[in-house]
Amino acid sequence: MLSTNALYDGLVSDSEGRAGGWSTRVGGCLQRTTDGGPMPRPEKLELLPQEQALLEQIVFGPPFDAPREENIRRSCDAAAKLAAALISRKAIPEVRLRWFNDPDLQVRTKMSRAQIFVKNAGVDGVLNHPHFLPYLKYFIFGPDLPADVMDQFSAKVESLPFVSGSTYGELIDIARVATRRYRLSPHSACEEFWKLALECGVDDMYARMIRDAVLEVRTR
Repeated sequence: MLSTNALYDGLVSDSEGRAGGWSTRVGGCLQRTTDGGPMPRPEKLELLPQEQALLEQIVFGPPFDAPREENIRRSCDAAAKLAAALISRKAIPEVRLRWFNDPDLQVRTKMSRAQIFVKNAGVDGVLNHPHFLPYLKYFIFGPDLPADVMDQFSAKVESLPFVSGSTYGELIDIARVATRRYRLSPHSACEEFWKLALECGVDDMYARMIRDAVLEVRTR
């Protein structure tokens, strides 16, 4: 069993050199996966049987059934074990880890989400903290958006030679229309489309601009 510090190091360390991998865009140019395969759609991680058993014990909530505190603690204990297992076998895609550990993917602060966790809860308090549950959910399931929206967005990115100042507006249109059609909360949806854009290999600058455009959507 890895120590808490080792697990945290695995959570926030750069996974450069990992086998396989996801496509990224560097300087606006699409970089395919390391095995030369097609750009993947965001998808749920493949879990081992023991990991799936732990997942089934977790309520990502809210709401939590009564007794509330007991069920939150049970979920957090299972979540810590599941996170430790995923970190130990390096199962979490680097692009999803980056959402947690890269300060450049933050708004209104220069600290990463991981750094904020450590500042508030210490290294020992990260994996079993209730506020870590949404991050674990994202690590496993990917962006929290309707499947057809993710398919449409991903297909559009894949159809473009690269995402640039003249083409990223097409992705904004898809995101804004979907936010209205599904009556998503712009405050939440903007973060999910930001994640989706990054997972599809969109350059950081344009991914952030998509996020900002969704946040400005007015829904009835």
